Amino acid sequence: MKLIKLSATPSTNAHLKALLQTGELVDETVIWAHDQTQGKGQQGTSWRSVPGQSLTISLFRRFDRFPARYQFYLNLGISIGVYQALSHFGLPELAVKWPNDILSEGKKLCGILVENQLDGKQLGSAVIGIGLNVNEASFPALPKATSMRLSTGRQFDLDEVCDMLVTSVLREIRRLDKHTLAEFQGQYQKLLFRQGVESLFEGPDQEHFRGIIEGIDEQGRLLVRHLVDGNVRAYLPKQISLQY
Repeated sequence: MKLIKLSATPSTNAHLKALLQTGELVDETVIWAHDQTQGKGQQGTSWRSVPGQSLTISLFRRFDRFPARYQFYLNLGISIGVYQALSHFGLPELAVKWPNDILSEGKKLCGILVENQLDGKQLGSAVIGIGLNVNEASFPALPKATSMRLSTGRQFDLDEVCDMLVTSVLREIRRLDKHTLAEFQGQYQKLLFRQGVESLFEGPDQEHFRGIIEGIDEQGRLLVRHLVDGNVRAYLPKQISLQY
């Protein structure tokens, strides 16, 4: 692993992708920005971070002969790795909110953005952005957000958190091959937020319905049993949102 620390950058993911274009980017390079001014989240959302309080990193990883059709399993491995790192620090009531958010006590603690580069039918490389709220004391405009400090009542050393997070994520990514896909899917499903619990959802046409999360399929789609008819339907991230 090669760690590069920056005082400030608009986006750690964009910085890594710019380095990738030079052809000199070392595998498993990590960019850590003290201040990320234009961080991105899933589906075009923004990720707000507080300089010196949040952890905003991006990790570059190359792949060899990994089929692109299985690329969602990379997301599963990353989420599992982040979950395990945070478990090490004693974060209470951790869960993964499909597809890539990590929650503590039902509030968003960490966001993950994976940008894959394909080489034909193979996954060539990935830029993995992770934004983690660490020592923030309040989120006045974000009632569904939390930090490691708020969840535990303790301050954390950012270097220690970064080291544990990167080590855990890389450990899971390195295990990713065709033999571990079912294992990753099973592990991820055990961590799903509100799995097996009646919940309110907003569907593709902005209609609201009640259903129960039953897991994910082999394409990474969320499986939801509709209570009105008992049928299980599969959804992509932009097609459905959990209301909680």
